[in-house]
Amino acid sequence: HIPAGYRHVFHTFVMHFDGSAFGKNRDDLMDLLVNQYRLRVIVQYYPLYRYPLFQKMGAGEHDCPVLEAWWDNSFSLPWWCGIPDETIGYLVASLKEAIVTLKA
Repeated sequence: HIPAGYRHVFHTFVMHFDGSAFGKNRDDLMDLLVNQYRLRVIVQYYPLYRYPLFQKMGAGEHDCPVLEAWWDNSFSLPWWCGIPDETIGYLVASLKEAIVTLKA
C-alpha cells in the first residue's frame, strides 16, 4: 500500500533462489537468465562486512549464518520506475521457464 500523496520509486526487485533440492544454486539461475533470456540479473548489494573497506577496518569477521544463507541465494532482476507490464511479463515468464529448466 502506498499512502495518498506518496509514491514509491521501485528501486530494486530482489529475488531469492535456493535450488539446493535439485543440485543448483543462484549462480546457475543467473547464468541461464543472462545467457538464454538476455536478462541482466546481478547481485547488487552485499552485507557490509563483505566489502573490502569494512574488512580493512576490522569489520570482516561475523557469525551471521541466516544472512549468509539468504544472501548467497539472492539476486536482483532488472527494475525501474515505470517498468512496462510487458517487460514484467517477460521477466516472470523467463524466470519460471529458467527454473523449470534447472529442475529438469
